[in-house]
Amino acid sequence: MVRRSAFTLIELLVVIAIVAMLVGLLLPALGKAREIAREVKCLSNIRELSWTSLFYANDYKEQVWIIAPRMPNGGVRNTANWSGNAWWARIEDRAAPNDPRRDTPGWAFQYAANVPQIAECPTNKRNRGNYSANSNNMWNSDVGILFDYTMPGELEGARNYIKPQVAYLPPDGTLEGVIRLTNVQVVNRLVPMPGLPIFVEESTPVYNDTYVDGLWGNYDQVTRRHSKGGHVANLDNTVYLFKAPTGPREVAPGDAARDFNANHLYINMKGTKQDWYRLYRFGAVKWGWVNNPRVGQ
Repeated sequence: MVRRSAFTLIELLVVIAIVAMLVGLLLPALGKAREIAREVKCLSNIRELSWTSLFYANDYKEQVWIIAPRMPNGGVRNTANWSGNAWWARIEDRAAPNDPRRDTPGWAFQYAANVPQIAECPTNKRNRGNYSANSNNMWNSDVGILFDYTMPGELEGARNYIKPQVAYLPPDGTLEGVIRLTNVQVVNRLVPMPGLPIFVEESTPVYNDTYVDGLWGNYDQVTRRHSKGGHVANLDNTVYLFKAPTGPREVAPGDAARDFNANHLYINMKGTKQDWYRLYRFGAVKWGWVNNPRVGQ
């Protein structure tokens, strides 16, 4: 009997081809599995971050934390007195010299030891985008690190037990300036949402790499990095993946008329057709406005 001591060249090439084919089949599956794991971790992160606001509310009359200094005449947020990051996310101290909170970290840091970790989407990894390290930021003047999850500022003072109706208008570029919806035909276009968002996985290019403020509002959008969606945590601590209606590109202003943003989000506390109010109010709302929304407050 003749014994062969080695593979022939053809047999070796066949084996290499089979291995290459198997690698080609397995790599996409492994990549998808890794991304699913990152998506699950991201969902866990935003839920844990939302817990910090609820822990705070439990200690402070069941109301969500303040996000910026107040005006002395009526308690309206004073956007001129703060920059960079909201007080919930603050590390670099921007409080007034005589403010008792000046030497304390942001609210979230007082209720979770691992905020830098849970504030980061494992897929995005605080992508810097177009962000300039020389502008204001969450950490210091040399390192620009973003929070991937940001908070609608209008939720400051929200009681942690309220359950408003929440919906959004499908974006068509015509109704972003409407503060209160009174037209029944427009109200009938509203798309219900499962809860009141307290943290949103914000789109980096629109505009988390430009306004590094820890807040979500105005033209800010929801990311689409997870299966064309981003995670949202509600005030009641429920979390979900939200696939917002968008144009073909995650940039602005090219597809702005077709992109969902904070201006399209409405709430209703009374359950009647004429009591839908736009959540985003450009920083001109009183503490706790969201508990009883109305025009002029």
